[in-house]
Amino acid sequence: SSTAHASVAATQPSDVQINAVAPAEPTTANDDTDGYSGVGDARNTMERNNNNNANDDNKTEDPVVTIPLAIAQVYRLPVVSIPPESRAVLYPRQGTTATATSRGGTEPLLHAPDGQALNLPENPTAAQLRAEVTVQMPHAGGRLSRVQKRGKRVYLETDRHGQPKRLLWVDRQGKVFAELKDNDEELSDASSSIRLGLGDFIFYSVLVAKAAQYSFATFAACTLVILAGLGGTLLLLAIYHQALPALPISILLGIFFYIVTRLFIEPWIEAIVSQPYYV
Repeated sequence: SSTAHASVAATQPSDVQINAVAPAEPTTANDDTDGYSGVGDARNTMERNNNNNANDDNKTEDPVVTIPLAIAQVYRLPVVSIPPESRAVLYPRQGTTATATSRGGTEPLLHAPDGQALNLPENPTAAQLRAEVTVQMPHAGGRLSRVQKRGKRVYLETDRHGQPKRLLWVDRQGKVFAELKDNDEELSDASSSIRLGLGDFIFYSVLVAKAAQYSFATFAACTLVILAGLGGTLLLLAIYHQALPALPISILLGIFFYIVTRLFIEPWIEAIVSQPYYV
């Protein structure tokens, strides 16, 4: 029995080695032939490549790039090191939460050893989310690169073939925003155009129709102030660069001028028209 056990133990390493390097049939959706294109789509492929090529000495090293911590968390990219300019932001109190416990010292772990992760803040603040870190990109996936757009630093995501996918940037609150890069002009125009909901037109129509039932003066006043309120909303949209409701300004102005016109302006107009003037 001891001889049988010895032969099995001797053959097991060769079997494991064959299974680790033998090519498998492309049965999964994340195979290289499926045409995945994004950084996030290649996370499983990166993990599979790391497991299958652990014993391959000729494997090329995965590229690294410096990006904000917020983008790294969105794509769940592994952080390998922290630039010097970001250390004071990520570790404001060295020796407490940023202690390198693996070494037992009081200095923060600024470079990740093999098989270990950096001690990043669990609940990062807005400033920490904007701080840049060095991450490791997938071996056969998309890429991120720093570019300038209208004097603003943004990050371009490309697929594995080098085709641009989207632009990423981080605001002052540490939130990540994305702008799709699409070659279709129709989709591009639709994404950058100003759209008004059907409910806004319904409320506008109800207010104008109610004003028209009383007199032409109230109808004209409500129509003009609704257009003025819509113009004010567009002005605020150009300032804040985010979606805004189109009803409040127009509806409040319309109701106010409807009441003023019906109670004050309309009687004054009737009084002027009822008295003849001779020139």
